[in-house]
Amino acid sequence: MLDASLASAILDRLTEGVVAIDSRGKILYLNPAIQKMFGMSGTDDGIGKSFLEVIRSQELEAVLREAAATRQARSSRVTLYTPIHATIAVSAVPLEESDAVVAALHDVTEFQQLDSMRREFVANASHELRSPLTPILGFTENLLSGADEDPNLRREFIGLIGANARRLQN
Repeated sequence: MLDASLASAILDRLTEGVVAIDSRGKILYLNPAIQKMFGMSGTDDGIGKSFLEVIRSQELEAVLREAAATRQARSSRVTLYTPIHATIAVSAVPLEESDAVVAALHDVTEFQQLDSMRREFVANASHELRSPLTPILGFTENLLSGADEDPNLRREFIGLIGANARRLQN
């Protein structure tokens, strides 16, 4: 088993925020990452204060309280608006040997923004591919259904098919 100073040193160096609260919602532990995440000064460690007084997020508190009440792990994503605008993934786990709950908080804002950009890119690329394909298919069907008998119409349709194929290529 780790001694307390080694465990504290490990938790203090994590990039994820770690908080522990007791059954009354009072903070037992905050690591530096969570202090930075919520804009706390180094002199105010928040220990012994109410979670809501320090963190000011009812959604985050609800995840911790649910883990405490059910004595089961809970995970959720919470959007914060103050002091930062961020999406936080929170995992809360009740401690077996006490009534405390420990939670890890990870800022997933950047990941969420990248995922949104990826979805938007895929939607735009899909649209850009479908746009020229529709007339290509339409003109091909017209040629196959008899429009190829008119040499002027055939030339026009083949030109339009070529133009849309070049559009796809670009």
